[in-house]
Amino acid sequence: MKLAKFPESMTLVCLIIGPMVALITLSLDIYAPSLPSMARALSSTTVQAQLTMTAYTLAMGLGQLVSGPLSDRFGRRKAAMLAMLIYTLASIFCSIAQDVSVLITARILQGLAASAAVVTAFAIIRDKYEGQEAAKGFGILSSATTLGTIVGPIIGGLLQQHFASFRAAFVALSVFGTVSLFVALLFVEDTSSGKAPSHFGQILKNYRDIVLDSHLMSYSLFSTASVLLFFTLSSISPFILIEQYHVSQAMYGVAFSTCALMFTIGALCANKFIDRLGSHRSILVGTSFMLLGSLTMLLANLFIEKNAITFIVPSWLLFWGVAFCFGPSISLAMQKYKSISGSASAVLACIRYGVGSVIGTLFLSFCVPSSVHLSWFFMCVSVILVMVAWSKNSTQKRRVLQKSHG
Repeated sequence: MKLAKFPESMTLVCLIIGPMVALITLSLDIYAPSLPSMARALSSTTVQAQLTMTAYTLAMGLGQLVSGPLSDRFGRRKAAMLAMLIYTLASIFCSIAQDVSVLITARILQGLAASAAVVTAFAIIRDKYEGQEAAKGFGILSSATTLGTIVGPIIGGLLQQHFASFRAAFVALSVFGTVSLFVALLFVEDTSSGKAPSHFGQILKNYRDIVLDSHLMSYSLFSTASVLLFFTLSSISPFILIEQYHVSQAMYGVAFSTCALMFTIGALCANKFIDRLGSHRSILVGTSFMLLGSLTMLLANLFIEKNAITFIVPSWLLFWGVAFCFGPSISLAMQKYKSISGSASAVLACIRYGVGSVIGTLFLSFCVPSSVHLSWFFMCVSVILVMVAWSKNSTQKRRVLQKSHG
């Protein structure tokens, strides 16, 4: 007998599974204000401190290749509960780590648990909804990711100021994991179709078919860019705002949270206008805002002044653009994969978190933390995205015209 059943309202469903998605960014952003402090406390370098972010993000991306099929095979409910249990235990290990290598290892375990949680949440939306409704659902879940980015830096900054220790952030994550575990236990329903393959060879074949699907891979560019934006800003902004611009840790949290708030507002607007714009035009609008934001950041820092305002305000445009891209791109990528939505969600997440974090880490490794370098980097990424979005939108227009004349 099922212990839980989702309500009919998609919004309520997203509220139930939203915490599993919110932990993606919460696990990064509540800890971001403590990065400089952690580096000093554990006698580690700046690169090693950033590796604690990279390890988590990579594990979260790669882990979904395993957790996706397991979620398809054993059901969304079991996957959600086990994920939150492991996440809570990993957060406790992070809070007591005495060495940076131990902390990195615990962060890997934390990332693996988060991978199962997020792939399960996105698969639930694909199980229950189709087309534009699925796009709206993915849009709401993308807003849930910004919950961590809104409250994370503020809570993390206050915890760091009050306790003067990075460990306080991981204690808070342990509490969040415990609450999310009880939410999964009480409310998460198993929505999987029961048709997922159990044979290892079939799972590998499914992965091969998904990876070779040019349609899915091309749309993965947009969600990968969103993770790249979040990851690089979360990793580099503490060193720019706190150490270079001398912003307090608490004010850093407030400043960075405004970016997440802009993302949330953008996602709500995207859901409101997607029926009018359509998925392809929504993506084109989003990438155009990303290009505008990166160009504004570059020009402001070159010709006005390098300060927190010329860093944060252009970032609002970047986050607004990502909000318009994320939901529609995920929906378009996954539209063919209802019976193995967990596996398709896993591949997409592996690409966006794995590739996004690797590219972000390479940028951070070879470039000195600088708003000018960051804006050049984002502008190059945005130009590529606009070109791809324009091509996709033009192709869709031609298909519509051919159908109308056919």
